[in-house]
Amino acid sequence: ARTRVNEAQRLTVPAGIMSGLVQLRDEEQKCYLQAKLLDLRGDKVLVQLGGGEGSGQQRWVRWDLVHEETAAPAGFVAEQSAPVEVMRQAAGATATAWFDAEVVDVKGEFFKVRFDSGATDVVECGQIRPPTSPAPRAAPSIVKQIFPVADPKVFEWFVENQERVIADTCAKSGLLALRVVKPSSQLVMLGGAKSIGRAKMLLELHGRHVADMQRIHTERQTLASKLLAEKDRVATGVRIEFPVERELIGLVIGKSGRHLAETKKATGVDAVQVDASGPSVVVIGPTQESVEAAKEMLEFVSESIPVQNEQIGWLIGKNGRNFRELQEKTKVTRLNLNKASNQVVLVGTRSAVEAAKLYIETHLQFLSEVEGEQRETERLRHELRGISIGDNEAGGRERARGGQRGGERGTERVTERGGGRGARDVAPTANGRAGHGRDGVPTTGATAAE
Repeated sequence: ARTRVNEAQRLTVPAGIMSGLVQLRDEEQKCYLQAKLLDLRGDKVLVQLGGGEGSGQQRWVRWDLVHEETAAPAGFVAEQSAPVEVMRQAAGATATAWFDAEVVDVKGEFFKVRFDSGATDVVECGQIRPPTSPAPRAAPSIVKQIFPVADPKVFEWFVENQERVIADTCAKSGLLALRVVKPSSQLVMLGGAKSIGRAKMLLELHGRHVADMQRIHTERQTLASKLLAEKDRVATGVRIEFPVERELIGLVIGKSGRHLAETKKATGVDAVQVDASGPSVVVIGPTQESVEAAKEMLEFVSESIPVQNEQIGWLIGKNGRNFRELQEKTKVTRLNLNKASNQVVLVGTRSAVEAAKLYIETHLQFLSEVEGEQRETERLRHELRGISIGDNEAGGRERARGGQRGGERGTERVTERGGGRGARDVAPTANGRAGHGRDGVPTTGATAAE
C-alpha cells in the first residue's frame, strides 16, 4: 500500500478537538450540535452529527463553525440576567444540543431561562453551562492523508473488518477519523502529523498479516469439521461426571494440561472436560471401563485425619522416615501435618488417599504396643541398675572393715620393734626404712600389713 499526503489540506484546530468529537455551531437554531470529524477539504470539514458513526446525517461545514466540545465546569452557578447555554433536544437531530439563553430567575437549583426565540423554560443546574467562547485555543496541525490499498484481497479484508480496525487504529494512534472508501480502494486518515504516522504503521501491519489471517481462517474451517466429527463421537460415548474441590483443579489438569493428556492416553477416553464453575470433571469414553479408569486418575480429594499429640512423633518417624515411606507406598500427592489442629492433611487421588488412611490407621495401632514394650524395657533396665549399685556398696563396706583390722596389727608390730624409742605411725620396710607406695606416698600401717 502507498500513502499520498495532501499538504495543502492542513488546518489548525483547538487541542481538545484532537479527540475527534466537536460541537458544530448552528446559526439558524442558535445552538451547538454534537458532531464528529470525518474528513477535510480545503477550509471545510465533513462532520457526522450526533457524534457517532451512523447516528446522524453528514454535512460539509466551514471550519470556523467547529468548536471544541465543552462541559459545564464543576460548581458553576448562573446568576440572574447572565447569558448561558441550555441543553435540550434540537429540531431534526437525534442528539441533544446546547441553546443560547438568558437566566430570568433563580430558585435554588432551578433556573428559569429565556431563549432567543422568546420561549421560556425551567431547567436544573445540570442542564446549563457558560457560553462557548469563540476565541481560538492551542494550535496543533490537522492533516488529511490518503492510504491507497493496491491488493484487492487486503482491501476486502479492511472492508470486512473496518469497524474493528478503525476503532483499534484510532484508539492507539490518536487519529481524529479513519474512513474506508470502497469505490477508490482507499483509507482516508484525518489527524495530527504524529498520529498519522502511527496510524500508517498500524495499517501496514494489518495489511501484512492478511495472508496469515487467511491461513488461520482455513485452519479454522478444518478444525470446525473435526469438531463436528468429535461431537458425534462424544454424543455416542459413555459419560460420567464427578465433583472436585476448586483448590484441586490444578492437580486434575496438571502443568500445561499434562495430566489430562496423560490420562486420555493411558485410558483411551475420548474427552475430559473440567468445569471450573462447578467445579466438576466430565469424562467421556468408548467403554465403562475406560471412563472408570480415567476417573481413578483424575478424582483428586483432600482429607484431614485427626491425631493426638503423643502420636505425632511416632507417625512422622525419625527424620520424617515414616512420612516418606507413607507417601512412597500410597502415592499421595501431598502430605502435611497441621500442628495447630493436630491433623494430618492428605491430598491425592481418592484411591491414594484411602490407601494412606489405611496406612496411618494400621501404623498407629502398634503405637500402644510399642510404648508398652518400651516401658517394660525401661523398668527392667532401671531394676538392673538398682541391683548393681547395691552390690557395689556391700563390697565396699567389707573391704573397709578388712583394712581397719590390718592397720591395727601393723601398729602393734611397730610398737614392739620400736622399744624404748616409743611408737611410730610409719611402719618400716624390711630394710628398716619407712615404706612408700607406688606413687611415692608414705605407706600407712594398714597398707604395709596388707
